[in-house]
Amino acid sequence: ISNSHLISSVDSLKEKAIASLKAYETEVACEQCLQACELAMREYVKKLENSSKIEIIPENIGNPWKYRTYTRLCRLLTKKLNTESARDLSCGWNQATELNSHGYSHYNRPIEEVEPYFPIVLRFLEIFKNEVQVNKEMAEYLQGNLFKLNHDQPGEEIKKIQ
Repeated sequence: ISNSHLISSVDSLKEKAIASLKAYETEVACEQCLQACELAMREYVKKLENSSKIEIIPENIGNPWKYRTYTRLCRLLTKKLNTESARDLSCGWNQATELNSHGYSHYNRPIEEVEPYFPIVLRFLEIFKNEVQVNKEMAEYLQGNLFKLNHDQPGEEIKKIQ
């Protein structure tokens, strides 16, 4: 998959979410926003792995992309971004998951309750598209930290990522 195809997939989900919101389909819009955020993060890591030839996601992890992985990736990236972008990234992920998990996605909420949060999530996607670094240093940083085990309690850490 080419990088331009990956970005257009995220952009496609983003546009579908915006269209769903305009059509007052808040349930669908919230789900599509979260999917776009998750895809942006997965494809960012894939792009880092391909460009640096560094394995960030260990092959022995069956399904690494769970809520904790996404959240940890965001937390790690906030340490490498400028203060404003770090805040926006963290807020965007929190808002995307909140819109989708606290009942908003189970039925159509009034647009007034959902629409104000969309710019925060769209800013998150913009950061992944234009501001996060794609270089060997970042790949090494994520390789060393994304699935790092707590050596005091390795069993607990393994349970968390499985």
